[in-house]
Order: sequence, then structure tokens, then C-alpha cells
Amino acid sequence: MKTRTSAGLLLIVIAVISIGVAAEDSSEDMTIHIDVAPNTLNLESNGNGVTVHTNIAYNKDICDTVTLEVKGENGEEGEDILIRSCYYDDCGDLVVKVDREDVVDAIRDIDANPTKVTFTLSGSATTGLFTGTDTIDVIVVAQSGSKK
Repeated sequence: MKTRTSAGLLLIVIAVISIGVAAEDSSEDMTIHIDVAPNTLNLESNGNGVTVHTNIAYNKDICDTVTLEVKGENGEEGEDILIRSCYYDDCGDLVVKVDREDVVDAIRDIDANPTKVTFTLSGSATTGLFTGTDTIDVIVVAQSGSKK
């Protein structure tokens, strides 16, 4: 009887380990939706920060893995933007905030006269890696209202 119990216990342990490995292997990269605000960025304004809203549930561990990259429309190599804060919205979804000046500096480093830029937010959740992109318009309008 002792042999049957040990064998049964061993079978249960093997099944649990197998399920854990299968669950780990089944994690795959996810494409998430992101929405960058503002959707039109005036490089000459003195606006607030840039906010990235997502449709992925907030988890404080995600914040340690999140990166935000901005690329110009001509396929140039992008620049990473320093994440200033990471929090959840009223729906419990992840929100990332970056400094507006960091974004403007990165855009100007990439392209002297951009009209569009693409943001890519990437990170790691318990279900796997995730990535989302959003493209916004870029304008250059001086404070007086005249275009440069």
C-alpha cells in the first residue's frame, strides 16, 4: 500500500510540474492598445507631460519593466524616454507619464522637422511580454501663433 501511495504522490508532483512548465511556455507576446496624449504635440508650447494610456491591467511589478521609445516617421532609430511615473487609471489600467521636455528633446534629436512620431511602449507582465504603438502629429507653432 505504501508503494501505491508514493507512486501516486510522485505522479501528482510530475503532473503539477508539467502544468507549470506548460503554462510558462504558453506565455506569448501580446499587442496592447496605447493612446498617447496629447495626440498633437506642439514642439514650441509649454504644455504638460506626455501621458500614455493602455488597456493592460496595472501591476506595480510591470512598472519596473516598462520602456517607452519614440521614433520619427522616416524609420530612424528611436530614443528611449525616461518614465517619470507609472500608475493606474479609474479602470485599473496602466498609465505611464513622461516629461514633455524629454519627449521634445528626443524628437528634435531624431528629426529636425517631424510631422509624425511613433511611440512604442514595451514591458513584461505575468502573461508575457507586451508591446503597443501609437502615432501622433507633431507641429511647430511659436507662442505668438505664427508658424516657424
